[in-house]
Amino acid sequence: MYRIDEDAIRSGYVDVITGYLKSVSSDVDMKSVADFVATMDIAGPVSKPSAKRKRSPEEIEEAARVKREKKEVRDAERLAKKEAKAAEKAAAKEAKAAEKAAAKAAKEAAKGEWLTAKRLKNPDGGDDPKGKSGSFLRYQIHRTSGEVMKKNEANWTDEANAMLEKIMSAKKTKKPDMMKAVKAVAKKQASPKKSAVKKSSEDKKAEKMALVKAAKAAKAAKAAKAAKAEAAKAVEAAKAAEAAPEMEESLQLECEEIDSLESLLDNASDNEFEGARKPFTWPKHPEMELYEDSDKWVWDSADEDANPVCYYDEDEEEYIVAPGAEDMYN
Repeated sequence: MYRIDEDAIRSGYVDVITGYLKSVSSDVDMKSVADFVATMDIAGPVSKPSAKRKRSPEEIEEAARVKREKKEVRDAERLAKKEAKAAEKAAAKEAKAAEKAAAKAAKEAAKGEWLTAKRLKNPDGGDDPKGKSGSFLRYQIHRTSGEVMKKNEANWTDEANAMLEKIMSAKKTKKPDMMKAVKAVAKKQASPKKSAVKKSSEDKKAEKMALVKAAKAAKAAKAAKAAKAEAAKAVEAAKAAEAAPEMEESLQLECEEIDSLESLLDNASDNEFEGARKPFTWPKHPEMELYEDSDKWVWDSADEDANPVCYYDEDEEEYIVAPGAEDMYN
């Protein structure tokens, strides 16, 4: 145990001072050291007051209010920045959409002013020229100005450019029939546009078959009529020359054979009709099995009841989708 009263403190001071003096000099008066220490003021330890003071309820409430107001200001600033950024983003998006819509509208408007793109043909005959990538080349002509626009111009070769220039030069030498153009415009303006009535595939097929049968019957009737006329002439000639009865009978049999031929034409088999069409490949749909007749109409089979797919347009110089087949083959 340690003593911490005043006497113990003074005794400790005496021991410390005496020990120091003895280390310096051997002649030390202990009584004088004790008397000196007795005159010293020995003060007890003083406890320091706490630096943190307890705040009053008013001070706590005021500090909370200040903190709350600062937080509200920060939140308002953050919200304003967020709303400004969102508004800026929305405005940029709207401007981009408007620009895209305007570009699309301009493209559509310009598209209507150009004729359908057509493949570049070789004006001297032979194979059609191809571009640098190995694909066929196409170009468009403006409806009013006659300006020529090349599709994928970077793919065009010098040879192809020369061919196109030759084709356009040949077109320029042909003078347009102004009277025909004026009549066509006047007819278009005078006749009201009829509302298109959409026909079913069965109706279209029946209508096409009726046309085919009518054309075939007319052709057969014409041939039969001509043959009958020739046979009648032969009979009259035989009678006039008083030919043998066998000659007259032979001519009569010939007339009967012509009637039989007419009947056979009306009931032609699928194999006879099939020979009138040859296999055809359409670059637009190379996967389809097609057949072309002598009039350059293309069908989806060689049978008599086939459906029309496309036909060769002399003006456009390419195969065009047949009327009524747009939904199936476009």
